Amino acid sequence: MGESDKESWTESSLRLRAVQTLLGASTEVAVQRGAASALGVLHRLAITPTTAPDALTILHELQVHQVEIDLQEEELRSTRADMERVLRRQMQLYDHAPMAYLTLNTALEISELNLRAARMLGETRAQLIGAHVRTFFEPGSHPAFQALVGAARTDCATASCRLQLGQGPHGTRPTWVLATASADPDAPNVLLTLVPPGD
Repeated sequence: MGESDKESWTESSLRLRAVQTLLGASTEVAVQRGAASALGVLHRLAITPTTAPDALTILHELQVHQVEIDLQEEELRSTRADMERVLRRQMQLYDHAPMAYLTLNTALEISELNLRAARMLGETRAQLIGAHVRTFFEPGSHPAFQALVGAARTDCATASCRLQLGQGPHGTRPTWVLATASADPDAPNVLLTLVPPGD
């Protein structure tokens, strides 16, 4: 067996042992061992005159790849920061909008609402989450409300009608509101807005 054959056999044997070792290790340990094994191979290639140029080429490629990963990570962090900033701004606009915004789930229970909606319905947001929105309307408005929601769900269009709110616990609710409903494009929910007369 020649010297080159012996070196090739030793590296193959070493690789086989490394693979067998990694298969029995945890993911974290496997990654650590895999990196150590790769560096070991690279070191052996670098100190061997015939393979040193290849080792330097591989090392350069690894360095370039590492820089690419670092740049991608920096871009991802920047993008995430931008998205979080936009989300905070949208939440601020939603919360302080001049009209009442509500999101109703498939059972027509309130799952989200802004501050204006909470004030209009005369309760805190915590008290209103999970409440069936129909209970806030006078019984005479229930058929119109059901038709409004039905139109939004089946036609996937925006529908509007006038609804009469029941008197709140503190007498703070307006009597009539213009209600507009539309289907949530991202979920089987209904988006509802309530605007008192004069707004």
